[in-house]
Amino acid sequence: MQDGKKEAVAVHMIVCQVHEKIGLSPGKFTRCRLIINDIIKAKNKAIARTREARKRRLKLKLERGKKSSSAELREGTTYQPGIDLSESDAVDVEAIPPPCYPPVEKPPLAKGAYVYFDLEATGLERDSHITQIAALDEESDECFCSYIIPKKPISFQASRVTGLRIKENTMYHNGMPVPAESIHEVLRGFISFLDNLPSDQQKILVGHNIKSYDCLVLMHALRSCGMVDDFHQQVIGYMETRKLFRLSFPSQKSFSQINLSRALLGENFTYAAHDAMEDVRTLKKLVLLPSVSSSDKELCEFSTTYITESINHNTRVKANLPTLQVLINQKVLTAAMARKIAGSNLTFHHLEVVFRRNGQEGLLTLLSETVSGRVRVSKSKKLITSLCDYFSK
Repeated sequence: MQDGKKEAVAVHMIVCQVHEKIGLSPGKFTRCRLIINDIIKAKNKAIARTREARKRRLKLKLERGKKSSSAELREGTTYQPGIDLSESDAVDVEAIPPPCYPPVEKPPLAKGAYVYFDLEATGLERDSHITQIAALDEESDECFCSYIIPKKPISFQASRVTGLRIKENTMYHNGMPVPAESIHEVLRGFISFLDNLPSDQQKILVGHNIKSYDCLVLMHALRSCGMVDDFHQQVIGYMETRKLFRLSFPSQKSFSQINLSRALLGENFTYAAHDAMEDVRTLKKLVLLPSVSSSDKELCEFSTTYITESINHNTRVKANLPTLQVLINQKVLTAAMARKIAGSNLTFHHLEVVFRRNGQEGLLTLLSETVSGRVRVSKSKKLITSLCDYFSK
């Protein structure tokens, strides 16, 4: 490195002397800049010769090769060079979809004001229709509560738990008629409620067990009413209190909200569980307990993007999984592995096409395709062998 510096200085001194003789002196700053540039080049050249740099170049080369192989496999013969010169009429032009992955949980982009919320619905499916939605602002204690006439029938189980039922287009709660509106009107009112709260911050909706249910049901409703953008102007993220209470009270045996309220708010504490308004009032009391720290709350926050991506992932699974049922029935795949393949945007037909193109090597390349360190499905040799045995029959 020292030799490189001396050589760079010597060369530029000679160049500067020539320029001075012909009246083209580059000046002091230019001399310094030229010398520094050459020193940097010499340093980079020396680094490029190290073992670490060579290993890095080899790794990148292998990664480029894998990407090329995956692309050739997914695109079929149309990806191969010179395909337009082929005389064969049987050209495999079917493209295999690029990899899709389950969503990665990320925190909200900024801090937000907490608003507790809960909803009741027609069933346990993630596309169930909302029958009641309630919210409670932590700062002002302002509340929102509305009942909705669903377009789907309320399941017997849901009606028994919530006390809600529909008779002659009238909603009853525990046998008493309650005012109910359309989902469009209620969601518009809910968004307006969030917008008119005292805090200027965007909101973080706080709920119990919402990541796997309430958020998905709510987002399906917002999508069906075309209000997703309006909602995201008000809401920046969510907080899952089930995770929060696991962090704050690890010794608890049960983390259902009913059992937590009995254990943490006193044995004599009671409330009308599964009434959305009662649920949010009780949840606020639990979250505001002194043992629940702000740092734990931040760990339990996640962005609205996560829910959007979760719905997209669930949609892919729902669409693709039935095609893989035959492999589950034949015990070629476990149900969990089939869901993973379906979520990566592959169907039975895609697996069949790839095996026809490139056999075992093709299936291995497809299922182990890696993007940003994430494997599409699996590198399991047992899985590949099992699929090859099935398609070879």
